[in-house]
Amino acid sequence: MSLLHIPNKKTKIIATFGPSCTDINVIQEMIQSGVDIFRLNASHNSEKKYLKKIVSDIRSEADKAGRYIGIFLDLQGPKIRVGKFKKDKVMLKENTYVDIVVKDIKGDDKTFSVDYAGFLSDVKVNDSLFINDGKTRAIVKSVDKDKARCKITTGGEISNNKGVNL
Repeated sequence: MSLLHIPNKKTKIIATFGPSCTDINVIQEMIQSGVDIFRLNASHNSEKKYLKKIVSDIRSEADKAGRYIGIFLDLQGPKIRVGKFKKDKVMLKENTYVDIVVKDIKGDDKTFSVDYAGFLSDVKVNDSLFINDGKTRAIVKSVDKDKARCKITTGGEISNNKGVNL
């Protein structure tokens, strides 16, 4: 029995629309397989022309299939990012300390910057920091007007512009 013919279907299938989905045949297959909603991730490609084409293609194929397909745009919002490094990347070792500043500097394994001006007023002692999708972790040990001193609890490599979560 096809997913499209299940009476009183209550579960919705949400599919993230990625680069491999841009082919019309793939969109058709996904709709025929039961996709109810396409999620478009604007953090990867928010170019208006690109998004318009995707929406148009999905709407066109849904009409041909005689189905209503929902579309939602995932807007990540602002993201705190580390600045640039002297050598483009750095290895932060577990149980070492690093200072995080908000001024524009070329960072290293002792000090690096973030692009969020309110960082030093928002972080507090004992806050956890997750850097590079949580691959590298730190705990804030002290904060003053110039820097947040952090202890690396999970070492790892970070490179230019990686994300930071508080």
